[in-house]
Amino acid sequence: MISRHCTIVAAIGTVFAASAGATQAPPAPPPLPDPVTERHFSPEGRISIETYRLDPATAPVPPPTVAQRRYLAHRLGKRAGKPLDVVVACWIKPSGEVADNCAPDNLHAYSQFDVFALDFARVPRPVFPVFPELTDRRPQPRRVEYRYHYDGAPLAPIDWNRGPLVDRQQIAPIARTDWVEYPIRAMAARKEAKVVVECQVQDDRSVVCRTLDVVPAENMSHFSDAGEYQYIARRAPATLADGRNSAGARARFELDFRLPD
Repeated sequence: MISRHCTIVAAIGTVFAASAGATQAPPAPPPLPDPVTERHFSPEGRISIETYRLDPATAPVPPPTVAQRRYLAHRLGKRAGKPLDVVVACWIKPSGEVADNCAPDNLHAYSQFDVFALDFARVPRPVFPVFPELTDRRPQPRRVEYRYHYDGAPLAPIDWNRGPLVDRQQIAPIARTDWVEYPIRAMAARKEAKVVVECQVQDDRSVVCRTLDVVPAENMSHFSDAGEYQYIARRAPATLADGRNSAGARARFELDFRLPD
């Protein structure tokens, strides 16, 4: 399991960026549903939460990419072949922006999926309505709910040899980032490592990675899959820098996992 909340200085170097070519206009947001006020108990007492429930007909969740589907199967393990329906709740910021800290609202109904379900920042999300901005000094908490269906379909095998191995700059411009998602076990054990991953662009332009090397080798058990899901939210450009189709192309990256001072 990987922590999404640890900010670690890293020498990742390159990330997969959006296509530099013509971009499609973003889809129009769905209509804003009428909110429902719900009362909950918290350590601070009774609170009221304004909840917006999205209609799947007007706010459909897109199917997972190849990379997302592989990640979901990885998290579900032996249960990956079973369908799953979950109501996902995301907090709405006072600005109207939907936060990333989403969690299943009906987790009690799927307790066997708790590890999987608590990582909904990485699964597909619908296009959200435009939520009004709140200017109150102490605004009422708000959240939006949507339904997510995992179909449990089997994974198609990855053919790592179907495309050329290219320089990473062929796939995306250099875009330095200052964080990697540090594995919790490695963080707890105070382990550091350099991880070399090979990443391949899929037909849907999502990015699938595999680990080639971990240095030092004795830390392999802590970092064996640490780099494989770093890029699942990225989309590669449709073409390489030299104009060739990017589907199938592979590039190698070194991820430097260093503990904070």
